Amino acid sequence: MVGHNLPCVVDKRLFQYTSIYGGSGEETCTLKINPNALEKVNRVVATLD
Repeated sequence: MVGHNLPCVVDKRLFQYTSIYGGSGEETCTLKINPNALEKVNRVVATLD
């Protein structure tokens, strides 16, 4: 989920990719996002190495 102001933990290994994919809540749609944007649209409270 993105943009819901929920606490988020991000795995630093995601940053090796230019894009990552996740569910969008719609059966026929997928979210494609740059990993750097995760820190902008989420409330990151911790990172995993």
